[in-house]
Amino acid sequence: MTARTKKLLSYLLKLGILILAFWFIDHRIQKYNDSLHKFVMLVSRISYTRVIVTLSAIVLLMLLNWVLESLKWRYLTQKLARMTVWQAIESVFCGLTWAIFTPNRFGEYGGRVMYLPVRKRIYGIFAMAVGGIGQNAVTNVLGALAVIWFVFSFLHVPVWFMAGSVLVNLGVVVLMLIFYFNIKWLVKLLNKIRFLKKFHRFFDIMGKYDFAELLTIMWFCLARFFCFHFSILPYYPPADTRNACLAIGFDDVCVFLCTVGRAVDGYSRCRRTKCYCRYAVWLHHQPAYCSSGGGFAYLCS
Repeated sequence: MTARTKKLLSYLLKLGILILAFWFIDHRIQKYNDSLHKFVMLVSRISYTRVIVTLSAIVLLMLLNWVLESLKWRYLTQKLARMTVWQAIESVFCGLTWAIFTPNRFGEYGGRVMYLPVRKRIYGIFAMAVGGIGQNAVTNVLGALAVIWFVFSFLHVPVWFMAGSVLVNLGVVVLMLIFYFNIKWLVKLLNKIRFLKKFHRFFDIMGKYDFAELLTIMWFCLARFFCFHFSILPYYPPADTRNACLAIGFDDVCVFLCTVGRAVDGYSRCRRTKCYCRYAVWLHHQPAYCSSGGGFAYLCS
Protein backbone atom coordinates (compact mmCIF):
# COMPACT_ATOMS: atom_id res chain seq x y z
CA MET A 1 0.00 0.00 0.00
CA THR A 2 1.48 3.34 -1.03
CA ALA A 3 1.79 6.37 1.26
CA ARG A 4 -0.78 8.22 -0.83
CA THR A 5 -3.32 5.39 -0.45
CA LYS A 6 -2.73 5.28 3.32
CA LYS A 7 -3.28 9.02 3.54
CA LEU A 8 -6.52 8.74 1.55
CA LEU A 9 -7.78 5.92 3.78
CA SER A 10 -6.89 7.96 6.84
CA TYR A 11 -8.93 10.92 5.57
CA LEU A 12 -11.87 8.65 4.69
CA LEU A 13 -11.76 7.06 8.16
CA LYS A 14 -11.77 10.47 9.84
CA LEU A 15 -14.64 11.64 7.65
CA GLY A 16 -16.60 8.47 8.44
CA ILE A 17 -16.10 8.95 12.19
CA LEU A 18 -17.19 12.59 11.91
CA ILE A 19 -20.37 11.64 10.01
CA LEU A 20 -21.19 8.92 12.56
CA ALA A 21 -20.64 11.34 15.43
CA PHE A 22 -22.99 13.95 13.91
CA TRP A 23 -25.58 11.26 13.15
CA PHE A 24 -25.46 9.96 16.72
CA ILE A 25 -25.79 13.45 18.23
CA ASP A 26 -28.75 14.25 15.96
CA HIS A 27 -30.34 10.89 16.84
CA ARG A 28 -30.04 11.59 20.58
CA ILE A 29 -31.47 15.09 20.20
CA GLN A 30 -34.47 13.73 18.29
CA LYS A 31 -34.96 10.93 20.81
CA TYR A 32 -34.90 13.22 23.85
CA ASN A 33 -36.60 16.21 22.25
CA ASP A 34 -39.35 16.04 24.89
CA SER A 35 -36.80 16.32 27.71
CA LEU A 36 -35.22 19.34 26.01
CA HIS A 37 -38.58 21.11 25.95
CA LYS A 38 -39.03 20.37 29.67
CA PHE A 39 -35.55 21.70 30.33
CA VAL A 40 -36.36 24.92 28.43
CA MET A 41 -39.51 25.33 30.55
CA LEU A 42 -37.50 24.89 33.75
CA VAL A 43 -34.87 27.37 32.59
CA SER A 44 -37.59 29.91 31.72
CA ARG A 45 -38.35 30.18 35.45
CA ILE A 46 -34.83 31.46 36.11
CA SER A 47 -33.55 34.95 35.36
CA TYR A 48 -31.62 35.50 32.11
CA THR A 49 -28.47 36.57 33.99
CA ARG A 50 -28.48 33.44 36.12
CA VAL A 51 -28.93 31.24 33.05
CA ILE A 52 -25.97 32.88 31.27
CA VAL A 53 -23.73 32.70 34.37
CA THR A 54 -24.72 29.10 35.08
CA LEU A 55 -24.23 27.86 31.51
CA SER A 56 -20.92 29.74 31.22
CA ALA A 57 -19.71 28.14 34.46
CA ILE A 58 -20.79 24.69 33.22
CA VAL A 59 -18.95 25.12 29.89
CA LEU A 60 -15.78 26.34 31.62
CA LEU A 61 -15.88 23.50 34.15
CA MET A 62 -16.50 21.01 31.35
CA LEU A 63 -13.42 22.26 29.49
CA LEU A 64 -11.39 22.20 32.71
CA ASN A 65 -12.58 18.65 33.36
CA TRP A 66 -11.29 17.41 30.00
CA VAL A 67 -8.06 19.39 30.23
CA LEU A 68 -7.41 17.65 33.55
CA GLU A 69 -8.16 14.30 31.91
CA SER A 70 -5.75 15.20 29.09
CA LEU A 71 -3.00 16.04 31.59
CA LYS A 72 -3.65 12.75 33.37
CA TRP A 73 -3.47 10.87 30.06
CA ARG A 74 -0.20 12.62 29.18
CA TYR A 75 1.22 11.64 32.57
CA LEU A 76 0.11 8.03 32.12
CA THR A 77 1.71 7.72 28.68
CA GLN A 78 5.05 9.27 29.59
CA LYS A 79 6.42 5.73 30.02
CA LEU A 80 5.44 4.95 26.41
CA ALA A 81 6.05 8.06 24.33
CA ARG A 82 6.53 11.81 24.57
CA MET A 83 3.33 13.74 24.09
CA THR A 84 2.67 17.47 24.20
CA VAL A 85 -0.26 18.91 26.12
CA TRP A 86 -2.04 19.76 22.86
CA GLN A 87 -1.52 16.21 21.52
CA ALA A 88 -2.93 14.85 24.78
CA ILE A 89 -6.01 17.08 24.42
CA GLU A 90 -6.47 15.97 20.79
CA SER A 91 -6.08 12.34 21.86
CA VAL A 92 -8.72 12.63 24.60
CA PHE A 93 -11.25 14.36 22.34
CA CYS A 94 -10.58 11.82 19.59
CA GLY A 95 -11.42 9.10 22.12
CA LEU A 96 -14.60 10.94 23.12
CA THR A 97 -15.69 11.15 19.48
CA TRP A 98 -15.23 7.39 19.05
CA ALA A 99 -16.92 6.73 22.40
CA ILE A 100 -20.26 8.37 21.64
CA PHE A 101 -21.30 5.81 19.02
CA THR A 102 -19.63 2.64 20.36
CA PRO A 103 -21.19 0.29 22.96
CA ASN A 104 -20.10 1.03 26.54
CA ARG A 105 -17.74 3.73 25.22
CA PHE A 106 -15.21 1.11 24.11
CA GLY A 107 -14.21 3.34 21.22
CA GLU A 108 -12.59 5.76 23.67
CA TYR A 109 -9.66 3.37 24.10
CA GLY A 110 -9.14 3.04 20.35
CA GLY A 111 -9.42 6.76 19.74
CA ARG A 112 -6.87 7.73 22.36
CA VAL A 113 -4.18 5.23 21.48
CA MET A 114 -4.24 6.37 17.84
CA TYR A 115 -1.90 9.16 18.97
CA LEU A 116 0.68 6.69 20.29
CA PRO A 117 3.32 4.89 18.16
CA VAL A 118 1.87 1.75 16.55
CA ARG A 119 3.93 -0.62 18.73
CA LYS A 120 2.83 1.16 21.91
CA ARG A 121 -0.91 1.28 21.31
CA ILE A 122 -1.88 -1.89 23.16
CA TYR A 123 0.33 -0.81 26.08
CA GLY A 124 -1.57 2.48 26.00
CA ILE A 125 -4.87 0.67 26.58
CA PHE A 126 -3.56 -0.82 29.83
CA ALA A 127 -1.99 2.50 30.86
CA MET A 128 -5.44 4.03 30.36
CA ALA A 129 -6.86 1.26 32.56
CA VAL A 130 -4.67 2.49 35.44
CA GLY A 131 -6.28 5.92 35.13
CA GLY A 132 -9.72 4.33 35.03
CA ILE A 133 -9.02 2.29 38.17
CA GLY A 134 -7.79 5.46 39.90
CA GLN A 135 -10.97 7.33 38.95
CA ASN A 136 -13.15 4.47 40.22
CA ALA A 137 -11.14 4.33 43.45
CA VAL A 138 -11.69 8.06 44.08
CA THR A 139 -15.40 7.76 43.24
CA ASN A 140 -15.99 4.79 45.54
CA VAL A 141 -13.91 6.19 48.41
CA LEU A 142 -15.79 9.51 48.37
CA GLY A 143 -19.07 7.67 47.88
CA ALA A 144 -18.42 5.51 50.95
CA LEU A 145 -17.52 8.60 53.01
CA ALA A 146 -20.71 10.28 51.73
CA VAL A 147 -22.78 7.35 53.01
CA ILE A 148 -21.24 7.73 56.49
CA TRP A 149 -21.97 11.48 56.46
CA PHE A 150 -25.53 10.91 55.25
CA VAL A 151 -26.31 8.27 57.88
CA PHE A 152 -25.03 10.47 60.72
CA SER A 153 -26.61 13.68 59.43
CA PHE A 154 -30.05 12.69 58.20
CA LEU A 155 -31.07 9.21 59.40
CA HIS A 156 -32.50 8.42 62.81
CA VAL A 157 -31.29 4.85 63.18
CA PRO A 158 -30.02 2.72 66.08
CA VAL A 159 -26.41 3.05 67.21
CA TRP A 160 -25.61 -0.48 66.01
CA PHE A 161 -26.74 0.44 62.48
CA MET A 162 -24.57 3.57 62.49
CA ALA A 163 -21.57 1.60 63.78
CA GLY A 164 -22.11 -1.11 61.17
CA SER A 165 -22.44 1.49 58.40
CA VAL A 166 -19.20 3.18 59.48
CA LEU A 167 -17.29 -0.12 59.65
CA VAL A 168 -18.54 -1.35 56.26
CA ASN A 169 -17.88 1.91 54.46
CA LEU A 170 -14.49 2.46 56.07
CA GLY A 171 -13.69 -1.11 55.01
CA VAL A 172 -14.60 -0.17 51.43
CA VAL A 173 -12.34 2.90 51.65
CA VAL A 174 -9.38 0.91 52.97
CA LEU A 175 -9.81 -1.94 50.46
CA MET A 176 -10.10 0.43 47.49
CA LEU A 177 -6.97 2.35 48.48
CA ILE A 178 -4.98 -0.83 49.18
CA PHE A 179 -6.00 -2.30 45.83
CA TYR A 180 -5.20 0.88 43.91
CA PHE A 181 -1.77 1.44 45.43
CA ASN A 182 -0.94 -2.24 44.95
CA ILE A 183 -2.14 -2.55 41.38
CA LYS A 184 0.78 -4.95 40.82
CA TRP A 185 -1.40 -7.58 42.50
CA LEU A 186 -3.82 -7.33 39.56
CA VAL A 187 -0.92 -7.80 37.13
CA LYS A 188 0.18 -10.95 39.00
CA LEU A 189 -3.38 -12.28 38.94
CA LEU A 190 -3.76 -11.65 35.20
CA ASN A 191 -0.39 -13.28 34.51
CA LYS A 192 -1.65 -16.49 36.14
CA ILE A 193 -4.51 -16.83 33.63
CA ARG A 194 -3.23 -19.19 30.94
CA PHE A 195 -5.37 -18.17 27.99
CA LEU A 196 -4.13 -14.57 28.46
CA LYS A 197 -0.51 -15.65 28.23
CA LYS A 198 0.17 -13.82 24.96
CA PHE A 199 -0.98 -10.55 26.57
CA HIS A 200 1.28 -10.83 29.65
CA ARG A 201 3.84 -8.39 28.28
CA PHE A 202 1.13 -5.76 27.90
CA PHE A 203 -0.15 -6.20 31.47
CA ASP A 204 3.29 -5.36 32.86
CA ILE A 205 2.88 -1.65 32.06
CA MET A 206 0.29 -1.42 34.87
CA GLY A 207 2.86 -2.66 37.39
CA LYS A 208 5.47 -0.08 36.40
CA TYR A 209 3.80 2.81 38.21
CA ASP A 210 5.28 3.31 41.67
CA PHE A 211 3.52 4.74 44.75
CA ALA A 212 4.46 8.37 43.99
CA GLU A 213 3.21 8.09 40.39
CA LEU A 214 -0.04 6.44 41.46
CA LEU A 215 -0.54 9.22 44.03
CA THR A 216 -0.06 11.86 41.32
CA ILE A 217 -2.59 10.05 39.12
CA MET A 218 -5.02 10.00 42.05
CA TRP A 219 -4.67 13.78 42.48
CA PHE A 220 -5.67 14.20 38.84
CA CYS A 221 -8.65 11.89 39.45
CA LEU A 222 -9.66 13.82 42.57
CA ALA A 223 -9.48 17.14 40.73
CA ARG A 224 -11.64 15.73 37.91
CA PHE A 225 -14.15 14.37 40.42
CA PHE A 226 -14.74 17.72 42.10
CA CYS A 227 -14.64 19.60 38.81
CA PHE A 228 -17.37 17.35 37.38
CA HIS A 229 -19.58 17.52 40.46
CA PHE A 230 -19.31 21.29 40.75
CA SER A 231 -20.41 21.50 37.12
CA ILE A 232 -23.72 19.76 37.87
CA LEU A 233 -24.54 21.72 41.03
CA PRO A 234 -24.48 25.36 39.86
CA TYR A 235 -28.18 26.03 40.46
CA TYR A 236 -29.66 27.02 43.80
CA PRO A 237 -33.47 27.12 44.20
CA PRO A 238 -34.99 30.61 44.65
CA ALA A 239 -36.63 31.59 47.92
CA ASP A 240 -40.16 30.81 46.71
CA THR A 241 -39.35 27.28 45.61
CA ARG A 242 -41.34 24.72 47.61
CA ASN A 243 -40.52 21.06 48.13
CA ALA A 244 -37.58 21.15 45.74
CA CYS A 245 -35.04 18.37 45.81
CA LEU A 246 -31.38 19.03 45.16
CA ALA A 247 -29.45 15.90 44.27
CA ILE A 248 -25.81 15.56 45.18
CA GLY A 249 -24.43 12.55 43.35
CA PHE A 250 -21.49 10.42 44.36
CA ASP A 251 -21.81 8.09 41.37
CA ASP A 252 -23.52 5.14 43.07
CA VAL A 253 -24.72 7.28 45.97
CA CYS A 254 -27.53 9.76 45.40
CA VAL A 255 -28.20 12.01 48.37
CA PHE A 256 -31.31 14.10 48.01
CA LEU A 257 -31.67 17.13 50.26
CA CYS A 258 -35.26 18.23 50.78
CA THR A 259 -35.52 22.00 50.86
CA VAL A 260 -38.40 24.21 51.85
CA GLY A 261 -37.59 27.73 50.72
CA ARG A 262 -33.91 28.26 51.44
CA ALA A 263 -33.87 26.23 54.65
CA VAL A 264 -32.93 22.57 54.68
CA ASP A 265 -35.91 20.89 56.26
CA GLY A 266 -38.36 18.01 56.09
CA TYR A 267 -36.00 15.06 56.16
CA SER A 268 -38.53 13.00 58.11
CA ARG A 269 -40.97 13.42 55.21
CA CYS A 270 -38.52 11.93 52.73
CA ARG A 271 -39.14 8.45 51.47
CA ARG A 272 -36.51 5.98 50.33
CA THR A 273 -36.88 4.92 46.72
CA LYS A 274 -34.85 3.41 43.91
CA CYS A 275 -32.88 5.96 41.92
CA TYR A 276 -31.89 5.17 38.36
CA CYS A 277 -30.01 8.43 37.94
CA ARG A 278 -26.34 8.63 38.73
CA TYR A 279 -26.51 12.41 38.81
CA ALA A 280 -29.73 14.37 38.90
CA VAL A 281 -31.14 17.74 39.79
CA TRP A 282 -34.81 17.60 40.69
CA LEU A 283 -37.05 20.67 40.74
CA HIS A 284 -40.68 20.11 41.74
CA HIS A 285 -40.05 16.40 41.20
CA GLN A 286 -39.12 16.94 37.54
CA PRO A 287 -35.58 15.82 36.62
CA ALA A 288 -33.65 18.65 34.99
CA TYR A 289 -30.61 16.46 34.43
CA CYS A 290 -30.18 12.72 34.54
CA SER A 291 -27.61 10.24 33.28
CA SER A 292 -27.23 6.49 33.55
CA GLY A 293 -26.32 4.78 36.78
CA GLY A 294 -27.91 3.33 39.85
CA GLY A 295 -28.24 3.84 43.55
CA PHE A 296 -30.81 4.71 46.18
CA ALA A 297 -32.33 8.10 46.77
CA TYR A 298 -34.43 9.94 49.30
CA LEU A 299 -37.24 11.82 47.60
CA CYS A 300 -39.43 14.43 49.21
CA SER A 301 -43.06 13.44 49.62
